[in-house]
Amino acid sequence: MEELALAIAGASCKCVICQSPLSIFPVYLDQAGSICGRCASTNAIQSTWIQNLSYETIAQFVKFPCQYQTFGCLEKFIPSKMKNHENTCRYKQYPCPMSSCTWIGELDIIFDHYADVHANFILTDPTFELDLINKYDENYLIQDENVTFAFHISFDNKEGAFYYSLYCIDHYKIGNSYVYRLKLIEQFGSNVYSLPELPVNDSEYSSFNKANAQKVFVKDIIKELHDPLAVVCTINIERNVVKARKLSLQIEGPESQFLNILECPVCHEYMIPPIYQCLTGHAICNKCKELVTDCPECRGQIGNTRNFRLEQMAEHIEYPCKYSGCSFTAKPDKIKEHEATCFLSIYDCPFKYRTQCKWSGFHSAILDHVHDQHPEDTVELPVIVFICESLDNLNYTEYNILPACGQLFMVGFCYSDFQFLWTVQFIGPKENAKNYFYELDFKDNSGTDKRLFVKRLCCPLTDFDEMFDDDEDVVSLKHSLLQPLIDNGDLIYSCNIVPVS
Repeated sequence: MEELALAIAGASCKCVICQSPLSIFPVYLDQAGSICGRCASTNAIQSTWIQNLSYETIAQFVKFPCQYQTFGCLEKFIPSKMKNHENTCRYKQYPCPMSSCTWIGELDIIFDHYADVHANFILTDPTFELDLINKYDENYLIQDENVTFAFHISFDNKEGAFYYSLYCIDHYKIGNSYVYRLKLIEQFGSNVYSLPELPVNDSEYSSFNKANAQKVFVKDIIKELHDPLAVVCTINIERNVVKARKLSLQIEGPESQFLNILECPVCHEYMIPPIYQCLTGHAICNKCKELVTDCPECRGQIGNTRNFRLEQMAEHIEYPCKYSGCSFTAKPDKIKEHEATCFLSIYDCPFKYRTQCKWSGFHSAILDHVHDQHPEDTVELPVIVFICESLDNLNYTEYNILPACGQLFMVGFCYSDFQFLWTVQFIGPKENAKNYFYELDFKDNSGTDKRLFVKRLCCPLTDFDEMFDDDEDVVSLKHSLLQPLIDNGDLIYSCNIVPVS
């Protein structure tokens, strides 16, 4: 069986079109050879193609290498899981958004490629002058909160119409949690033409066509801006909190109806206690109460009156996470805590307060950022060597990112007052930290065959100055206890992450 699996996953089982493994179904047979499901979905299926059901029956249990193996991916999956992996593989190769450019590369370096070759098409504001005369077809790049967007705009001067669409390049499946709006401004006047607010296109940016783009006629622009001499276009991108929250979980029945009642009329997020109300009785969330003085419903005064009945009912409701794609739900006292560290939220650099790094981005991009900007702070292997020479007057602290079990952890180490301290913190939703242990295994290199093993639960990520405050999460060992394990000034130990069974 093992030999059969190796043969199926081997070089002979390649698609004749893309030369990738036949690891995505349906797989077809043709006179020229086999066609994988990737190519079958992007090419018209020919009448001569026959679905190879026998192959699929056998191959469904075989783990295949990712099609991006030659670019560095070492993952292997069975066919039912391969498509989802390849869609988001960090080694996936993407074409340059510029149709005339032949460059192909990873998502992480598309922006750098644009900066080198197409610098004029990076919108930092993002604002550009709109040409109302000449025909063109352009792709701009925009970065917002470290998320990269591609803005495609084309002008058909014969039709007298613009076509435009905004795509989320980084992870196109999260595009639907963003909205954008174009504002056309008279350059030498005060007239503004605001186009409708739209969701970011959730298809891949390379699939632009007029059918999935928005259309605006030049005659309408001229009319709204009163025959302008020149027009400036600005693109406003925002997180669509309302849509993201509603997409994150499909709730039915009375609870769904009650959540609709809890929608704040100002920010459109679900209200969590404390909930305030105007003199007429219209409710408003705690955050928006500080921003407005008049009720958006009736223009009545908003004071400090609480809606205790609504709060009592809200205490029994399971709130969905506001981030699109997250299925987590919790009572109001826990949902905000989860959202602060949700995998789909925006994270700051883990070393922000130590290095003043201003990076922010999605959880999935943290490791790449640390590799690029803080390579000395990454531990790829569990074995760690600490040099213990001249410890008498030493106060030492070190923090490292440790990827393990498909997750990220922050390993904190401190030596002070002849005490060794360790803690391991989970980078992600706080409620997930309890799912992992960390094990410290101290090796004896002195030849006396001694060993010390310690195990603790991981804890949620905290600020650096609080990492060693909780005694329950911290391993504390006296220098005298570890002294027999130190050889030639080296303390060698491994830090392993183990899932809670």
